[in-house]
Amino acid sequence: EGYIDPSGNRNAIFHFPFGRRVNDALSRSYAWVLSKKLGCNVTISVTDDCFMLTAPRDFKLDGIERLLSSRDIENILREAVKDSELFHHRFRHTATRSFMVLRNYKGRQMSVARQQLRSQRLLDALHELSDFPVMSETYSEILTEVMDLEHAREVLSTIEGGTRSVEYIQFSGVPSPLAHNVILIGVSDIVLMEDRSMLLRDLHRKVLARVLGDDALSEYTFDAETVAEYFDAKSPCIRTKHDILDALRLVGPMNLFKEKGENIYTRSKGDFDALHSWSTELLRDGKVRSVWIGEDVYVHSDDWPLYSSLHSRLHTPSVVDGALMDELSDGPLDISMLIKRLDLGKDDVKDIVKRLEIANLVHRSGIRGGRFQYSLSTHDPVEIDDCAREAVMRHLAYHAPLSIEDIAYEVGTSEEATEKALRSLLAKELVVSGRFVIGEQQQFMLARDYLALLSKERPVFDRETVRSYVESKLLGDIHSAREFFERFGDVGMPYDIAVRVRGFSIEEFGGMRDRGEVVLGRFVRGRLRYVLAEEAQYYLGVFRRGRLSKYESAILKAAERLGPGTYQEIAEAANIPGDVMREHFESLDRKGYFFRMFDGSDVWTSRNVYAVCTVEPEVDGAFELVLSKYVRGYGPVTAFQAASHLDIEVDAARALLRKIGSEPITVGLEQTEMFVMKDELSDIGKRRGVDTRVRVLSLYDPFLGDRWVEVTSKYGEGWIFPVIHNGQVAGMVEEWLMAGAIDIREIRLDDRSLLGPLLDELDGVMEFYRSINVDIIRVKRAFGSDVMELDAEVLNEFHDHGYRASNGMLVKGSLVTDCHERSELLDVVFSLQHWSDLDRLDDMSVALAKYGGLRSNSEALTRVDRFAPLEMLLKNGLVVRGHLVPDRVGYCTKEDASVYRAARSRELTPEEKLVLRIVKDQQPIRRDRALTISPLGTEDTTEALKSLYSSSMLYLDTTRGYVATPKTRLSRRSAWIRIIRRMFLSYGICSAEALSMMIGSEIPMRELRGILRFLEGEGTLVKGHLIRGSTTIYWATGDAHALLGEAAPSVSAVVAPEDNIVGYLRAGFRDSLPETGRYAVYSGSKLIGSFIGRIVQNKLVVDDLQSEDDCAEVMASFAKRLGVALSDRAESSLSEWEIMEFYRKSHPGMG
Repeated sequence: EGYIDPSGNRNAIFHFPFGRRVNDALSRSYAWVLSKKLGCNVTISVTDDCFMLTAPRDFKLDGIERLLSSRDIENILREAVKDSELFHHRFRHTATRSFMVLRNYKGRQMSVARQQLRSQRLLDALHELSDFPVMSETYSEILTEVMDLEHAREVLSTIEGGTRSVEYIQFSGVPSPLAHNVILIGVSDIVLMEDRSMLLRDLHRKVLARVLGDDALSEYTFDAETVAEYFDAKSPCIRTKHDILDALRLVGPMNLFKEKGENIYTRSKGDFDALHSWSTELLRDGKVRSVWIGEDVYVHSDDWPLYSSLHSRLHTPSVVDGALMDELSDGPLDISMLIKRLDLGKDDVKDIVKRLEIANLVHRSGIRGGRFQYSLSTHDPVEIDDCAREAVMRHLAYHAPLSIEDIAYEVGTSEEATEKALRSLLAKELVVSGRFVIGEQQQFMLARDYLALLSKERPVFDRETVRSYVESKLLGDIHSAREFFERFGDVGMPYDIAVRVRGFSIEEFGGMRDRGEVVLGRFVRGRLRYVLAEEAQYYLGVFRRGRLSKYESAILKAAERLGPGTYQEIAEAANIPGDVMREHFESLDRKGYFFRMFDGSDVWTSRNVYAVCTVEPEVDGAFELVLSKYVRGYGPVTAFQAASHLDIEVDAARALLRKIGSEPITVGLEQTEMFVMKDELSDIGKRRGVDTRVRVLSLYDPFLGDRWVEVTSKYGEGWIFPVIHNGQVAGMVEEWLMAGAIDIREIRLDDRSLLGPLLDELDGVMEFYRSINVDIIRVKRAFGSDVMELDAEVLNEFHDHGYRASNGMLVKGSLVTDCHERSELLDVVFSLQHWSDLDRLDDMSVALAKYGGLRSNSEALTRVDRFAPLEMLLKNGLVVRGHLVPDRVGYCTKEDASVYRAARSRELTPEEKLVLRIVKDQQPIRRDRALTISPLGTEDTTEALKSLYSSSMLYLDTTRGYVATPKTRLSRRSAWIRIIRRMFLSYGICSAEALSMMIGSEIPMRELRGILRFLEGEGTLVKGHLIRGSTTIYWATGDAHALLGEAAPSVSAVVAPEDNIVGYLRAGFRDSLPETGRYAVYSGSKLIGSFIGRIVQNKLVVDDLQSEDDCAEVMASFAKRLGVALSDRAESSLSEWEIMEFYRKSHPGMG
């Protein structure tokens, strides 16, 4: 039995009462075969009595049972299940039983996750070895225990032998009662509120409607005079020149220059000469063209490829035909011009032109001096079946009812082509057939006209017209973010706006968030949504329900006391047990008691900061406002859809629909009641072009509001972005936002020819991601394979769109594609550290300028020739002491202190402002003095001093008193650009993640990526997947990038725990460091040892040495540089100041 569901999917329902195990085997096998035949996914639903195959494409029902034979079913079933979750599950059990995956190992129990991982690895290794015992046992268990292969084969044998026969009920929109159960199983996940019995009653109602309809069609349905009056009333009337164009688009080909056949003159009360003149102007301006359908008639230029393709005739041009066509290739010519150019007689040229015109190889494209001009008929190929369906639809819109013979004659197609087009249109319920008026043959008319003639009261539309209208609303262009909210009410994610609004600016949206115009919370049925702040009260009025529990009240009070905070901070403030806290916090969140605070980015990787929602729910008019937005954004909608959206009963929803002024309409042959706003009624029936654009939408997009289950059942869970084409889900992209790149982890398309348009659409999507400073897209898998294993044709499509191979991926964007070993990156970093005698920095001022400050003397000792102790520089007023970047206390110049202040600029608290004013009045001022004169008290003053000092607003001078850091003209962004540029010049290479860790996440990742992008733009940095086998993006200075593969640092070094390079390595190369607090010993960039060290008198005392053989030599060289001896025993330790005193004595002339 064929069934067309409301989504337009084709369903084949096999009424095979052989039991679930047999039907499971048969359904999977048939689905596999049909999927291969159609080239698309086929889903299944199974019961004891029947099973259903669902496909998004047309297929014939007749003979479908012969797609599968008893001889092939076992091999096909093995193919169908081998990649299924069922196979993976059964394989894990079989592998465990055969001890290939162990539950216990060496007395330790293996976790389930580890068992699953090992099972998957084993399956990957054995995938092609179907005869391997474990694989064979798995197949046997599935085919004989889970399914019943033997009896499934028997069923097919009896069909093949003729013992059983198969009968067919052709496709329709109303399923038989025997099919209801399997349909309920197939759609149960889609129904959010209605129970199964309600849906079943609805299916029964459709069956009754169909039965009564068939009974009515057994006689002549309509009076011929009534039908004639109806079509006369809807026929376009021509009053202006533009009306001619509109009439051609609606009716199809017409005569413009003769009052015969289908012509414009019978549709107008205007003057013949005026109509003739307008037609001449339209032809001269290229707005209309001729096509030959038994005579020369005219069509709108936009429709000309359709009719030219449909009515083209097979014709082999002769030599003179070719000569005339060559002349027309230069542009339009009239008969007289062709006579001169071809040197032929007038009659000969006319005969040639007529011959080519009949074949639709040339057409009339203009008129000059009263003479027609001819052009070659060239256009992109159009599918003939599509042309036929469109031509039949247009003709029936104003000439119905008609028989097949009449349609074929009037449209100008063969009866076979006409019948094929009608079959397709009948299957889609765009056309109905029957005996509508007196006549001997079966007649056809558009479903919308049939319904309109049946209905005397409310407006009637066919399902395709309504679908096209809703699609135009859901996918139409929008001009601003605010208009998006006004149309749809709520927004799932900024991406959804970006794919609709041309020139969308994330800064504009961020401004709306920052100003509080848009808020984010669980406002719609517990789902996280953005809404306009002015409408939040109404959404809360509709969806916030239920009283607060005692735990919820306690959490809410704790959050109010705390102010904005993360979940962990709120949990600490509430002091409620963890499992109870999580349950009740999520309940509060679903009820809309929390906002998500704006952190300047609103991207997927942002952490959640919660604030108590202070908006009071407004119940008065709330349901009406929310429902009005829903109907305007998504309508026409059924009462059931409205009830589901508001989470109320259907009867209550129907009453609200009447209250807001929506109008009921009848849709489809099932005469479904739907509702639309009254002022939209006139727009529904307007003609719309087909939206052929390929789109990549998020699952939160309005268009996919009721298609979650369809998408997830096809493609599974994850960051799935469905691909939409011609209003249908045509594939998916698994898309992840990573630091610096968009990861495309899988591309799947029902039709591979859509790959090119998809890649074009992804280019447009990247405009949005570039606004959040992500400009690389990388594809890892497509069509079930790693991209490097794709066939040449697919790879060429990627290459044609600018993708390049890098690190096993196809990448596009501003990046370098070379890859290196990890050790080669470390070689470059270590070569830039000035540890070599030939590369040391001249003096302390150079070191301070290069690094923006130093934490300790040991940093300088290993890098600077003319060393001077930092304490001495502080005493002499050459440096100050404060917080550097990365955030450690150290020494820097006043100028750099000002840069750090600018980078950390923020709004000060009243207490901080007061203490800063005291410091400025008394500076330098010691801490005890500040505590004495501050009116805030010891605790608040201490806290203010601490925060000002850590924010670089204050530093310590030579007296160890606080001094206000001078302001600089640098903006916050410019200060961070200077800091990050200097860090790259110090280390050469770094990832965004490591850089963020080094600076303690003092700026959001989005802002950090923006600075990296700026440094790329100025030519300081390049980026790429520099480490072979890694997906991490690294940025490098141009010089550092040039050194990759060339740098081989020969110098060995001992690095103290407080050296800045330790922070760099900890962030990006942790395994190149010893345990925290230990000195590291390197040979080149290789870690060869570590120890706990300290200087005692004139010795470097070494404890707990862990080293390789050549470590002692490196340590001895290091001690020599310090001017001390190595020792493994400690007596008494000295301060760093005493160490420097000792160093000056042992290095005369230094410092």
